[in-house]
Amino acid sequence: MASAASLLPRRGVRTQSLGRVLSLRGPRREEQDQAAVLMEESDDGLMVRVKRGDHQAFRILAERYRTRVFRFIYKMIHDEEVAEDLAQETFLRVFKRANTYKPGSNFSIWLYTIAKNLTFNRVRDEKRQPLGLAEQVDQRYWDVATADVGPDPLEMSQREEIRRTVNSGLAQLPPKFKAAVILRDIEGFEYEQIAKILRCPLGTVKSRVNRGRLRLRDLIKERLHEYLE
Repeated sequence: MASAASLLPRRGVRTQSLGRVLSLRGPRREEQDQAAVLMEESDDGLMVRVKRGDHQAFRILAERYRTRVFRFIYKMIHDEEVAEDLAQETFLRVFKRANTYKPGSNFSIWLYTIAKNLTFNRVRDEKRQPLGLAEQVDQRYWDVATADVGPDPLEMSQREEIRRTVNSGLAQLPPKFKAAVILRDIEGFEYEQIAKILRCPLGTVKSRVNRGRLRLRDLIKERLHEYLE
């Protein structure tokens, strides 16, 4: 049986390639057929299979969440190589700790809790302020920074500058505010879910999101004022 580590990409392989390098060889026809069935399975159903040692179910879960997990960690660390390593470690722990997962639980909360713990531990170990978005940034800033880019070259240039400015502001937020804002405004979790991931009271989560947004607004409003006239 393949080891858990062999199911994950080697160090230095981009997270985007996770699905492609989960196996050293291409799947057989019967594996492809099974994969097509598993693709329709819920996260919880896949985790039940992973608990039984089903590598294919694990691959599908990893492929389903790889981009989101990498994005979350990268926004916290702002270091692509470190984010790749931590994303891989997150999925490795999912596989190794599958027996601790309780069927019927919310898999994404469990997954993001693992990713958050690994990221915060890395920040503490290296004594680094993690780098890395945005009751409103103000909301206009967020809408402009995340809107689809139009075909106008000037508009594209302006939006890129806005994105850089917002990310620069994020880089200056304390970890606890940054994590709350990213989970709420980028990953789209409900406040109750964020409270479970961060393991803090609901009121604390709401406070951190609001204070993080306000701090971010203060950090970037002067630089973005000219684009929002």
